[in-house]
Amino acid sequence: MPANAAFLKDIPLFTPMDDAERAAVAELMDEVTFRAGQQMFHERDQGGICYVIRSGRIELSVTDESGEKLVLDVLEPGELCGELSLLDGGNRSTTAVALTDVETLVLERPEFMTFLRKQPDASLDVLSALAKRIRRADKLLKQRVQDPNELIEGAAT
Repeated sequence: MPANAAFLKDIPLFTPMDDAERAAVAELMDEVTFRAGQQMFHERDQGGICYVIRSGRIELSVTDESGEKLVLDVLEPGELCGELSLLDGGNRSTTAVALTDVETLVLERPEFMTFLRKQPDASLDVLSALAKRIRRADKLLKQRVQDPNELIEGAAT
């Protein structure tokens, strides 16, 4: 069953698209559910599928160099995961586990790439959405990472 295009309007990757573009993307999506505790994908798995969360919560984590699990985020309804591999076809950068029963909308890379080739304005909309996310990530990094010059200066005094 296709997704509801109106629901996609609030999803950051699809917000810049117009109604017709969102409706076309919605037609490409299918519903997939996961049970609480079920692993959706594992870090380094082949990607190419993006999940838009309709209900439930998903934990994203990585394994650090010492083998410890590091939780990066807990995603809620209206958020998505897998968009990097959707766009670049690369492997998964995180592990995703359903914390609760989860309903998702699934968008697969081959169909989405075909859509973008036919809808160049939609491609520009996706680029715009990604640029906003990169700027937000850049701002977060600047807030959390101390200036190395300040660290050196502080240690010297």
